[in-house]
Amino acid sequence: MPFERVTSTTFSLLLLVASVLFVAPAQAGCPDETEALGLLDDAEGFYVTHQYELVTQTLDPLINPEQCFKADDKNIEAQLLLGVAQFELGELGMAELAFLGLLRRNPDYRIEEGIPIPKSAASYLEEVRKNHDEELQELRSVKGGGVVIETVYVTVEEQKGLYFINFLPFGAGQFQNDELALGMTFLTLEVVTATASLLGYFAIEYIRGATFEFTAKERAVAENWQTLQLASAGAFYVLYVTGVVLALTTYEPSRRSFLPPTTDKPEEGLSWFVTPAAEGAGASVLLQWPF
Repeated sequence: MPFERVTSTTFSLLLLVASVLFVAPAQAGCPDETEALGLLDDAEGFYVTHQYELVTQTLDPLINPEQCFKADDKNIEAQLLLGVAQFELGELGMAELAFLGLLRRNPDYRIEEGIPIPKSAASYLEEVRKNHDEELQELRSVKGGGVVIETVYVTVEEQKGLYFINFLPFGAGQFQNDELALGMTFLTLEVVTATASLLGYFAIEYIRGATFEFTAKERAVAENWQTLQLASAGAFYVLYVTGVVLALTTYEPSRRSFLPPTTDKPEEGLSWFVTPAAEGAGASVLLQWPF
């Protein structure tokens, strides 16, 4: 019967639900100054034409794990372009780190001093400045004084989603997208409708019996069970399709999560990415990707 095929398929698919954790590779060292400046010029060209992914691919190795430019204004320009590109790509956490690195070099940096940037990105930079005002005030007070501020380590975990999971039932796509409440809703409703349809199927088979025939009275009861079976199966399919569509609309191939900052040194086997502090101080943020 139709539902028997549906049930076996959906429960088989449920066994495939999984997620895989990937890690970012460590960056290479700095190129020579001439090459670095050439890459910065390339990044400016990509920025002007709104090729933000190319901007991040070009500048990230020049910022992490160390700043590759001898001139401080070039490092600031690179961090500004990188931060704007990451902001435009929706990578707000990474954009905040880039803007914060810029502000640590120059806590009083003003937008009008550098390359024009979108108003939304400028507003976000000011938001970062406001959120870290206490730290920036301290940097202003110690700048040039040789005072060392304790290093802060921030662990960044990158999880890459599997596209096919969006097409699995029982809220699998929602769980992958960290939409736990919505995922539980689809899981509960789909289990209920699948169970009801399966119950209808077995009830019909029980009434039919070994003779595979119905009396007039049994046929009326069996038809009621069949109505439940088909209605539940239809509801299951509606929920399944809705879940797939919603999962696809919020799916992100890669998502990064930031663990709480810590002053503990990273464990061995981790690659480090450093955002230096303002000149004259030793404050920094260090990102580590665990293997």
